[in-house]
Amino acid sequence: MNQLPTTARSSRSKRPSTIGALRALVPARALSFTDAKAIGELQAHRLLKLTASTSAPVSEGIITALPRIDVQRVANLIGSGATAWSRGMWRIRLNAAEPPTRQRFTLAHELKHLLDAEAEDVIYKHLPAGAAKDRFIEAVCDHFAACLLMPKPWVKRLWGQGVQDLAGLAWRFEVSQQAMLIRLQYLGLVDPLPRCVSWQHLGTVAVRGVRQPSRRRSYHRSYSAGGNQFTRRPFRPSARTMLQGVSP
Repeated sequence: MNQLPTTARSSRSKRPSTIGALRALVPARALSFTDAKAIGELQAHRLLKLTASTSAPVSEGIITALPRIDVQRVANLIGSGATAWSRGMWRIRLNAAEPPTRQRFTLAHELKHLLDAEAEDVIYKHLPAGAAKDRFIEAVCDHFAACLLMPKPWVKRLWGQGVQDLAGLAWRFEVSQQAMLIRLQYLGLVDPLPRCVSWQHLGTVAVRGVRQPSRRRSYHRSYSAGGNQFTRRPFRPSARTMLQGVSP
């Protein structure tokens, strides 16, 4: 059997793991929300590059195949997902009762928690413990998941090719229509929805076009791609909205 030269074997042995390479992108300092999101996007893009992922949908295998990561779907899990280090493994649990698209997003979200675990006390040290800190971290993890499952270059390429139907885009990337819409808004490809909107009162037509005002009462609903906190208040929909309709 041919053997690599000693220098080559040494170089290979010192090559960082995928998890190590992604963690190395995080500076050893407190991160603002803007910086944290930028680092998360950089990590997502690096993971896609390291796994030679070039087209949608992103395979779950780029996460499940990582060493020392055990992913299981649990029927009676409280919440969407959880991650813990146990017996030499990172154990990610997903709620099997939720839709597959939600589980995919949660898996990517939990990976970001895993990546930040060793540095949380440094990068988030400026945040006081409590609900505000939790929301900060959860939003960063949501952003990472969106960047990983719906990479900006891929979304913009399809959009430029004329694939501008919300349901079609969500199907291509294997994400929920709600997650896809939030991503399109973030990338500036569609105008933001009014702060007051009811998903139940919107149809699944196209992303392009002008939505006509509804005669039915709608309500404010604040949301995130990975969250489930909602508030309600009546509003009058705007005809300027650049969406003919979406569904969750």
